[in-house]
Amino acid sequence: MSTLTRMSLPPLPAGNDSGRKRQKQVAAQARAQVEALVVSASERPALEVQLATSLGFDTFVALKERSAPIAANDGKHWFKTPIHDGSWAVWNEESLGADRHFATEQEALATVPHDDPLTGSSLLG
Repeated sequence: MSTLTRMSLPPLPAGNDSGRKRQKQVAAQARAQVEALVVSASERPALEVQLATSLGFDTFVALKERSAPIAANDGKHWFKTPIHDGSWAVWNEESLGADRHFATEQEALATVPHDDPLTGSSLLG
């Protein structure tokens, strides 16, 4: 487990109440962001199991073994997975959503953000 270091904002001049208020707001936002990361990390195992079972796999490890990575331009780690019924699913490790099922591998791949190799422009908006 990583350790978080307490960061402090620079002191404000005396009598600057609006600055202090803003400083407190920024600190509260930072705390909320850290708490959101902790919640996400604690929810990840359950989401992995949910994704795997929704796609017909017993475990997330079995799902990952059956999946192949897809190159994407959105900074996420996308995977394509052949499903037992012959359809395909695409998903990424960041959201672990299983709502994308397609009849063919080509249909599945067409939904993942990537660049056109000839022009370099994004094929998906």
